[in-house]
Amino acid sequence: MRIAIIATVAIIGLLGTTFVNNQSNQGALKPQQAAAKQAYAQIIDVRTPEEYATSHAESAILLPIQDIERGKLPQGKKSDPIALYCRSGNRSSQAKIMLEKQGYTNVTDLGGLSDLKKHGLSLVE
Repeated sequence: MRIAIIATVAIIGLLGTTFVNNQSNQGALKPQQAAAKQAYAQIIDVRTPEEYATSHAESAILLPIQDIERGKLPQGKKSDPIALYCRSGNRSSQAKIMLEKQGYTNVTDLGGLSDLKKHGLSLVE
């Protein structure tokens, strides 16, 4: 009798943990997406507000290159990892140079929208 109770409790425990694991994995990020999000403190879209409204990288913040030119800078420490992107990679490469001249030491240019997928980032449209 005692063995039957222990076996029943063990089976219920195993089934319960399997159910919880399946439920928690349904909304999980793919490993590549999780790595990309952890690699950068900020993912910054340097395009215009109109372009950003059309589509942007998930979790990206908007900081147009025109604002960077006027002296608006990303929040946080200058040593925090920052990733920049734009439509084609041109503006993001210019923004990287501007931020480095302002003392930012950990800036990555992701390139254009078409390059985001290979960095594990998805677009919100």
